[in-house]
Amino acid sequence: KLLEKSDKKIFELNNFDYLLARMQEKIGDFAIAMANYQAVVNRSSVFKEYALWHLSQIARTSGNLLLERMYLQQISVFSPESLLKDAARARMARSYFESKNYDEVIQLLNNRQSTNGSQKNNNQITYNEQSAKFRENQVLLGQAFLQSGKTGEARDIFTKLITNLPNPAQSDDFALA
Repeated sequence: KLLEKSDKKIFELNNFDYLLARMQEKIGDFAIAMANYQAVVNRSSVFKEYALWHLSQIARTSGNLLLERMYLQQISVFSPESLLKDAARARMARSYFESKNYDEVIQLLNNRQSTNGSQKNNNQITYNEQSAKFRENQVLLGQAFLQSGKTGEARDIFTKLITNLPNPAQSDDFALA
């Protein structure tokens, strides 16, 4: 804090506010952490996407799923090439599921996961069909279909999970779901 007061420009150039936010988050002072993360976001620091991710995690921890999704959406909009893009989209789908907004889950996950791992468009979650993340998202998609009353679509998803095992000799947790 002393450095921030003595030389604010150096403080911001070295992204010490991001470091301060991380430290405050670790000790549980979420209000100060959020204020510092927001300062990082507001000035478009190179750590902006990471600050948004942490803001979303704090919002989720407090039970504010709407605010969580707003921060996650900002990652997709402002940092479309981010390493966090797929994680943010997957977390957004789970947030919608927790909010019982199954149509949004279906929209985010249905036909957005490629079957061969190659990217089709910028809004797509790209995973190899045998990867754990792909299969986990397929379970979530099947559950969203089921909760929406679309039992035929849910059955198709669950059948694929059972018949397309990474190791045909052994069921995985996703096939058991």
